[in-house]
Amino acid sequence: MNAFTLKTLACVFMVMDHVGAFLPGAPEWLRWAGRPAMPIFVFLIGWSVEYTRNRRALLVRLYAFGVIMSVVQSALHLDANIFPTLFHIALVATLLREPDARRRTRNVALYCAYQIGMFAAIYGSLSTLIDAFPALVDRLPWGFQYPLLALTGCAIGWDYGVFVILMGVAFWACRGSKARLAVAFVAFDAVWMFFNNTHYGLSAFYRGARVLGASPDMLTGFYALMWRLFGFAPMGLGHTLAEYPQWAMILALPLMLLYDGRRGPGGPSGAVGRRAAKWFFYVFYPAHVVALVLVGQAMA
Repeated sequence: MNAFTLKTLACVFMVMDHVGAFLPGAPEWLRWAGRPAMPIFVFLIGWSVEYTRNRRALLVRLYAFGVIMSVVQSALHLDANIFPTLFHIALVATLLREPDARRRTRNVALYCAYQIGMFAAIYGSLSTLIDAFPALVDRLPWGFQYPLLALTGCAIGWDYGVFVILMGVAFWACRGSKARLAVAFVAFDAVWMFFNNTHYGLSAFYRGARVLGASPDMLTGFYALMWRLFGFAPMGLGHTLAEYPQWAMILALPLMLLYDGRRGPGGPSGAVGRRAAKWFFYVFYPAHVVALVLVGQAMA
């Protein structure tokens, strides 16, 4: 199965998921059916880093569409925006492609330092501003932080959190072995289920809060924020497999294992439709989200 076919299937899964999310009265099974979409896109972006003739252009496209989608997020009150997550996976993979081990270490260290510094600057400044002017909270538009995070290249605060960025980098690192890819995916899925679909994750959250002396409002405090930024929403911890089915992303694994390394119509061996194939997936994501949200609002 080539990359174009796999991306097309991911788009089908994604549309099913978003129909279930945005259209009132849509059956719940659509959300289950959509679980394979995210890991397929995350898996393929690592291969894009390897195949592209211009990694800088790839990163610029992902960054630009992430900024565009962040504005859409704010306007339509959405949490969905996969572009920044894909951008950071591609960026880290690019940094790790450096052949010299010392430079690789330096690159990753600088990236992590920038992310920590930017997170502290953005959220620290906002927290200080809100403390100084409490009335400002009611005047800030919903989702105002998304364009700010996108423009500054902050990796923290997006879909699925840092967890999926790490998962995507692991997929890229295991690209040469289907066995290692399968083990990595199962491991990440197991960690996700441990924290979100068992009482152990909920217990770890509250025990950690007690150890740190977190205040009673920890569910909305900094401690909870750190959990959410990593990818685990405190209010979602302890839900059953049926109540919180993101674990079903593992259903993407058989399709990922069928990938044969070919690019399809967008690759160098297929000139026809190369440009259209490359841009279709970038445009389709925001276009279908906006269309479904507007239809859902009309139905409501």
